[in-house]
Amino acid sequence: KEIKKAIDALKLYENLDYVNFFDKIADIEDELLDAKEDFIDPMFEFMEGEKRKIYDEIISFVNEHKDNFYYIDNDEKNNLIECLKKLRVRMIEINHLKKVFGKKVVLKDVNLKIFDNKTTYILGMSGQGKSTIIKHIVGLLKPTSGEILVDGVDVAKADLKTIYEIRKKVGFTFQEGALFDSMNIYENVAFPLREHTKMKEKEIRKKVFETLEMVGLDAKRVAFLYPHELSGGMRKRAATARAIIMEPKYILYDEPTSGLDPIISDKITRMIENLTKEHNMTSVVISHDLRETFKSADFVALLYEGEIIEFGDVEQFRNSKNPIVQAFIKGDSKVFEQMEKKAI
Repeated sequence: KEIKKAIDALKLYENLDYVNFFDKIADIEDELLDAKEDFIDPMFEFMEGEKRKIYDEIISFVNEHKDNFYYIDNDEKNNLIECLKKLRVRMIEINHLKKVFGKKVVLKDVNLKIFDNKTTYILGMSGQGKSTIIKHIVGLLKPTSGEILVDGVDVAKADLKTIYEIRKKVGFTFQEGALFDSMNIYENVAFPLREHTKMKEKEIRKKVFETLEMVGLDAKRVAFLYPHELSGGMRKRAATARAIIMEPKYILYDEPTSGLDPIISDKITRMIENLTKEHNMTSVVISHDLRETFKSADFVALLYEGEIIEFGDVEQFRNSKNPIVQAFIKGDSKVFEQMEKKAI
């Protein structure tokens, strides 16, 4: 019964033609019951985030009992395993992350999962360490303790070569864009291709123009302008183009709407939403802009005093019973002042 429920859930992601195979496995009840806590229950709590674990459990289960599957054709079994492997979820997972600068504890115990092909916003007051979290993801900072897993690789323990490989999977947009002032927009966006590929200039030009258009810029008009000749919103779009030119799996945005008017902020938010949904990217957005967050977030996390104190979808976040979350949503400084007095 449980394995059939699992199959129904799996079929939401891709049509699998191996249901009969699992019906036969279902006879081995003891193993299924033992695996239920880790295998079935988490799936229905956060099905997408736990998808990788589910597939791994199935593959492990099949391999463990393969000698008993005398009635299953080997090719069919191998096809099943390969199919499941291809469907493994890509995910960033942060476990018990702690970061201390000198005597100052910035991140105390951060635990967070970034789900595949979703947009996750990390909110928090200024100075709480939001940007510090995403700098750990790309190995710009080393944690005091804890682990940061990108597709199963712990960035904290990875050597420099592995970190470079991880960075190819991750696009990063800095708060102010961080475009090279001495280069025009074309040269800025082309920079990663020239550094990391052997593409010919004709191919680079085509890719740069396509990517500029992808982020909503008129490539012919802006490509040969310099950063100081663009508006703030256009600079952030150009920085995003540079971040995605290598077609990363993940893209990290540090305060993408900071300092922008409501209309430009909305355009940036719709660009992020489009890149996530239409181009199969996984987005992590650092922000304190609730209006833009609630427009496009799939998941929202709130960082407070070095920990993620709330995580869920927009509706769950809005309806949180945590007084700090509600105070943040309402902009009620009195609650935070009371918390500070209690801490003293």
